[in-house]
Parts: sequence; C-alpha cells; structure tokens
Amino acid sequence: SNCWRLGHVTRSCHYPQRCKFCAGPHASQNCIDSKDLAKRQCGNCGAQHSASSSNCVNYKNERYRKIAKEIDLVKLRQKIVTRNRETTLYKALANAARKLQNKPTNKARNPSTTRTVPIVKHTNMKQITPKRFDKPRIRQKPKSPRGQNHE
Repeated sequence: SNCWRLGHVTRSCHYPQRCKFCAGPHASQNCIDSKDLAKRQCGNCGAQHSASSSNCVNYKNERYRKIAKEIDLVKLRQKIVTRNRETTLYKALANAARKLQNKPTNKARNPSTTRTVPIVKHTNMKQITPKRFDKPRIRQKPKSPRGQNHE
C-alpha cells in the first residue's frame, strides 16, 4: 500500500506515501528507523507497532466488522433462500388448489361406482362420497426374504 491505511490498495490509493514503520512521509524501504522498535508508530492508530501489524486496534476492529458483515450476508442469503422456498411451496399449493377446484363434480363420474349418502340436516356438507367398496380386498401372503422358506 502507498499510505498503509486499512483497505487501501497500492494501485488505487491516491494518498501521499507513508512509511509503514514510523508513519513518516517516505517509502518504507528508505526508513532509517525500521529496525528500532521503540521508534515505530502505526499510521492507523498511533500505537507503537508497524502499520502492517495484526495487533493494531483499528485492524482488529476492521476485521471484526468485515466478519460481522459476512455473517449478515450469509443470514441474508439464507432468508432469500427460505423466501424462495416458501414462494415455491405457496405456488405449488395454489396450483393444487386450482386443480381441485377445476376437477369435475360427482355427476360427471360413473354413477355405478359412486355411492352418495343423503344430506344430514345439521351439516353444511351437500354430499359425502365414501371410498369405493365395489372391489373386494384379497389378502396376500407376506413375501419371505430371499433364500428363506417359512413353510
């Protein structure tokens, strides 16, 4: 970086050049105090460390902010996915309801297979159609696992 500020990239930074060791107005390669730890000064927080140190308070705050922002983005993406799923589910249920509404009434079915029950006075239902009873159920023997005979 040119100025050693957080988030600044050399190519796009237009601030004046600053030393990462002493925050002086010169290039880091030309710093005469680069080896002297007592003369170091961070250009971001002013503490006694280089501007590239991970111990910088501003660096830690910026890093925390970025992580929090990424977590918020993940939560936002999850909300969007959930909304899309809910929308898809709603559309599927609405289509199923429309298909049920457009289904032909009992009059269009074969009258020999449909049995109706008379209207009961205290209900709002017009007719009740029971399950079909015209085919007798035949119980089948349970299938035995392969290679085993239970006889």
